[in-house]
Order: sequence, then C-alpha cells, then structure tokens
Amino acid sequence: MKSLNTESLKSSLAYALFLGLYLACLDLLMSFSQQVYGLYDFRLILPPLATGAVFFFMITFPGYLIFKKLFRRMLNTNKDSSQAAFFIFISILFILARAFDLLRLQTLSGIKIIQILSAGLLAFVMTFWIIKFHRLFLTRTRSNSQWPVFKNTILILTIEAMLIVWILVYRFTYVPAITKTFFIFFLIALWGLSWFLMSRTKKSGLTTWISTGCILVSLILGLSHLPSIREKNRFPFSSRSAAQLAIKNIILITIDTLRSDHLSCYNDDGVRTPAIDQLADDGFIFENAYSNAPWTKPSFASMMTGHSPVSFEMNRPESRLPDTLMTIAEAMGKLGYYTAAIGDNYNLTKKFNFDQGFNDFIFYPKLDYNMGLSVSVKLFYHILLGKFDKLDITTQGIATESVQWLQENEHDNFFLWIHFLDPHLPYAPPRRYLPKTTPPPEVGIRLEDGKEIRVGMFAPDETEREWIGQLYRQEIRYVDDSIEQIMRTLKDLNLYEETLIVLTSDHGEEFWEHGSVEHGHTLYQELIHIPFIIKPSKTQSLETPQRFRQTVSLLSLFPTLLDVCRHSDLLPLPGPSLKPVWEKDETLKPMPVYCADTYFFDERECLIFQNYKYIRNLTIPGADEFYNLTKDPGEYNSLIHTEAPPLRHMQSIMDTLNQQAIQIGYEYGLLDLKKADLSEAALERLRSMGYLR
Repeated sequence: MKSLNTESLKSSLAYALFLGLYLACLDLLMSFSQQVYGLYDFRLILPPLATGAVFFFMITFPGYLIFKKLFRRMLNTNKDSSQAAFFIFISILFILARAFDLLRLQTLSGIKIIQILSAGLLAFVMTFWIIKFHRLFLTRTRSNSQWPVFKNTILILTIEAMLIVWILVYRFTYVPAITKTFFIFFLIALWGLSWFLMSRTKKSGLTTWISTGCILVSLILGLSHLPSIREKNRFPFSSRSAAQLAIKNIILITIDTLRSDHLSCYNDDGVRTPAIDQLADDGFIFENAYSNAPWTKPSFASMMTGHSPVSFEMNRPESRLPDTLMTIAEAMGKLGYYTAAIGDNYNLTKKFNFDQGFNDFIFYPKLDYNMGLSVSVKLFYHILLGKFDKLDITTQGIATESVQWLQENEHDNFFLWIHFLDPHLPYAPPRRYLPKTTPPPEVGIRLEDGKEIRVGMFAPDETEREWIGQLYRQEIRYVDDSIEQIMRTLKDLNLYEETLIVLTSDHGEEFWEHGSVEHGHTLYQELIHIPFIIKPSKTQSLETPQRFRQTVSLLSLFPTLLDVCRHSDLLPLPGPSLKPVWEKDETLKPMPVYCADTYFFDERECLIFQNYKYIRNLTIPGADEFYNLTKDPGEYNSLIHTEAPPLRHMQSIMDTLNQQAIQIGYEYGLLDLKKADLSEAALERLRSMGYLR
C-alpha cells in the first residue's frame, strides 16, 4: 500500500519511538511529582524510562498507522497535522487517565467508563484546536520541516516541566551545590543551542546530526552525573588525627531478630557462636539488656538517637527517622570519624532517612524505584529488575562488602555500622548449615514467612516447630561465620585491638512461648531481651569476660559511645552511659527500661524495673499484665491482681517517663513527622518481610 511504503514506515517508526519516550516521561513525571521523598537519585529515572518507552512504542506504533490514515480522511489534513493530532490526543488522554487513576482496569466501573469516554472527547476537541494552531504555524513560518511542533514546542515543554516539577517538589528537601547548579544551567544552554541549530536547518544534514548528538550527550551526561542533589551529610566529615580521638575506630554490629538466649555466651544450651563468643571474651556482656521496641524501625530509631519510642511516631510502615535529632552517625562525623553503614533491611534504607549522617551508605536494597503508580516502574520492576539489578544481598555478601570497605579505609578513623538481616525471616540458611535430618514436607528447607502460622492457616506440629527453630538457629551460625570473617580482616589489618566493637540486636523472635511466632506483636522477654556486648579498644586488657547484671536498654548505646569518645557533653540524652560500669567498677543506679510500639494486634507498652515487669494494654482496658521476672522469667503467671504496691509504683514510673518523652517529642517537633511515600513495590517488599498483610 502507498501509505505503508518504506519512507512512510520509517517515519512512523521514528514518530512512534518519540511518542513512546514522551509518554514514558509523562508517566514518570506524574508519578514522582507526587512522591516528595520518592526520588533520591536522578539516575533512577533511566531504567524505567527506557522500559516504559519500549512498552508505549509497542502500543503506539500500530495504533498510529491506523490513526494516521483515519485522520487524513476525516480531517482532510496533511501528515504534520495528523501526527500532531495523534500526539496530543494520546498525551492528553494518558494524562487524564493518570490523573483520575483510570489505568487499573480491575477497578473500572460504569462511572469510570464514562470518565474515560469524557476524557477522550475532551482530548479530541483539544486536538482539533491544536491542529488548527499547527496549520497557522506552518503557514506563517513557511516551514517544510515534518516535525516543527515537536522540535520547537513539545520537547522543550517536557524538559521545562520536568525541571520545574523537580524544583517545586524538592526545593526544601534537595539543596543543589554550586557546581551542580552550574552544570544544570550548562545543560539547559546546550539544549537551547541544539534546538536553535536544528530550527535553522531545513534539510537533514551535518548540523542536524551534530545537534541531535549534542542533545543525546547532554541527556546522558545530565542524568548520569546528577546522582543526587540532596544534602546528604548534616555534619560534613573532617578528618582528625588519631591523637585527637580517644578511640581510633568504632564498629557497631547489629543482628536482626536475634534472641540473647540463643547465643552460647548467654546460654550454655545456645547455638555455638565462636566469633561472638570471642567478642564477649574480649569485652563486656550485659546480661539483662533490652530493646525499646519489638520490631526494627522504632527500635533502631531509639538506638540511633538515644530517645524513647514515645518521642517518635515510628511505628508505621511509612514512618521516617526525624531530621531534628542528631544521630550516632552525625555525632561521630562531627567528632571527626569517617562514617559508613553496610547492611540489609528495607526498613533501614535511605527511604526512611536512616542514611542521615553517613558518608558511605551501602544498604540493600540499594535502589527503590518509588515513583508512585508509574506504569514504567511497574514494568521495569516486574520484567527486568530481578534479572539485571542487584537489589538484595546475602549475609556472606554483607561480610564481603564490609571486608572490602575495611581494606579500602584502614588508614582512616572510622565509625562503621554493619547490619545483618539474618536470622530474620525467611529462615533459609545455606545448605551447608542445614541439619542432616529430613525436613518436614510442610516446611521444607526454607520458611518463607510466618503469616499463615500467625493467622492460624498453618498449625505446625511439634516436629515442624522444632525444625523451624533449627532453621533459625542455623541462620545464627551463618551470621557468626560472617562476623568471624570481619574479625579476621580486622586482625590482619592490625585494627582489632584499637577498635571498639559493639554487638547487639534490634529485637528477638517468638517461637510459640506465648502462642505465636515472629515479632512485633507482644512485649514478652523473647521479643525484647537482646544481646549487648561491648569489646573495648586496647586501652583495657581483660583476662576473663566481665558480665554485668544491671538492667539496661539500647537507649544507653549513644551516650556510652559519646562517653568513651570523651564527648559526653556534646548533647543531652535521657539514657545513662555504661562506661562507668566497666571502667570504675561502679554499679549503675537502677534505671527503669521502657519498651513500646507493638506493630501487630493490641497496642502495648511495658516497663522493667527491679526485676518486675508491667505490661500495659492500650487497646483493651483491664488486660494489663504484671510479672516478677526473678520467680517467673517465662512470664506465664501474671500478678496483676496480687502485687498492688509495686504495681502502682511501676504505673507511676511509666506515666512519668511517658510525659517526659512526649515533652521531648514536642520540643523537637517529633510528633508531627513527615511520612515516606510508599510505592506498590515498597509495600510488597514490606509484605515479604512480614510487616504488612
């Protein structure tokens, strides 16, 4: 057919490719413009942009061939008008569909169908007037070019719109440096020069090819060399000599979901963990240490800032670490340490602001394509991401990354945080760690999550429960071997003796002690009693491990690090430093430990003080619990109706601590925190970790 000759087909292919790219830009633009905290890296646009462009091209190319022929006959117009009509029609229809959330076909209703038809009619009317304007434009300019509208209007408007949206949406969160601001203006000037050269050229020649090359080069350079214009470090790194620092290096090792009673240095029947035992032998063990929340995000928020979970609003999936409080990393950077973090847990990524204060933040998943309900991102995530991008990392991989980082930074004074996700669900130890017995068929060698168990759809028998516990314990062995690799590297680099190492956990894990599994749902000992080991630097030599029975919490981590660095006056913190305990053999004044922020089921808070434990149920009045941990360490016999005097005392202490924490929250503006916008991919990841249903 004449309309499908070679030249026409080439023109249609080029046009459809351009339209596909434009629609992909619109798709991403409309998505991330609504995600205030979603786009941390401009380069994140490129992979889904390419995927979306190909997808839209596959749709628009055959549609355009049909549309072009129909519109020529209906409107008796030329090729340029036909192209402009199709372009504007599709673009406006897509914009309206995205704006009214009409792309999810499974939720369509009669009203939505009417909305789609109305949007199509509106797009058609607007297209007609665009064509009229286009004809006038051609007449007045006497241009013989095929795509004057696209060259002089559409792309410029697109680039301007993206830059304007970027500036408007991120003007408070992103602070461009002078060099990057200059680079942006340079790119804009390069684009302007390119389009000027093209507009002066009526025929396809050398100038057009040079201009097109300039456009492509500036686009690639712009997107790849603008990694982020976010002011990442609130306290810039300023190196100090070792003589100016009380301790050369500090390493914080956190192990997700680790119960203290499953370690051999805490319990003779625990898992054999030689590496962790070595740290304990070289340092101090706090036998009665507690996390301040039974799940990751609020626990680490308290650990990293030194403040009670009551001061935050950190117990929801979208909660973010506040900017208004100084973190351990920020303090260490201010003191002169080079700060770095290596680990794996989606709840601790830069999405939730846990990167603040770190010079290097190597946390997995590394990339989060959180740009709303973007079609391009959905396609990229489901089709390509798992094949070509390293989103996740193994426990062994974390050790390898840590070793490499230590080798590259051995001459710096550093604060390094290493976080292992194992033994968090899924319980899937490498095969070499699996028990030699045959696994129960209902469980297998991997327990993906505990949702079915938690809601009663799967009730494991005694054998299956034992096997699930074995999977958890073997993951602890796996983590211990990875820690041994890091310790061996420290010794090979002659850093072990002069490095202070802290090992702890954010929370524990239940295995049917109180009728359920996993974490986040109660405040019993199995969920909040955690390991807390401090191996000091060479300034103190120990022949035998020292054990302390004082009741402490992770609120003491921050003030302890400041104290050993001889900067305890840097900022006031509610928790006590633990340095006097081992340095002067002093006994801490008994301090109550507060824990809160359950994630599942009833909302609870608890207080541990002088071997008593009070659990207040904030959801169901009259469902409080009270235990004597000395006589009833398993918390099976509540004394809520029999121990009146100590109970009233505990209630009074809890109320006082709550009032103090709330006051701090209001002083620092913590109780009106911004929330992170979560994409469907982000929500799915939280579901896979057991934090959403």
